[in-house]
Amino acid sequence: METIYGLQPADEAGKRVALSADGQTLAVAAHKNDGNDHPTDSNRGHVRVYRHNGTGWNQLGGDHDILGDTSTSLGFSVSLSADGNVVAAGAESQRYLRVMRWTGIAWEGMGQNGGVVSDANADGFGSEVAISDDGHTVLTSARYDGDMHPYAYDVDQNT
Repeated sequence: METIYGLQPADEAGKRVALSADGQTLAVAAHKNDGNDHPTDSNRGHVRVYRHNGTGWNQLGGDHDILGDTSTSLGFSVSLSADGNVVAAGAESQRYLRVMRWTGIAWEGMGQNGGVVSDANADGFGSEVAISDDGHTVLTSARYDGDMHPYAYDVDQNT
């Protein structure tokens, strides 16, 4: 059995994980990761997605494809679509989600804002996230307000 390691223990890689329906794709969040090019304790956070090729786990995309902005702690929550090609990651401290789709070559943001969904008025927005099997509907909570926020992705309009 292969082990997937985080960059640093302080990153808290694996505190949040998600698995595709067939178990062949997994997402590992590290909400306290600083990114390789940023100062210590910037807590940008990131999510890395891996797919099993029959013999081992290969990372889909680069290290910085699903990376939060400084002090956002992206990866506080994470969810994968059934096929593992859509990932949603929450950044509770900055009240936003990043929703990304695997193109077969790279991760790209879904929707008009490059995959970022936010609500500055919802306290705790992004603390939990769930995604539908097809990856077109995302639900997040604003846990301190007790609110649920559903979002539907329109493939034809890219919204």
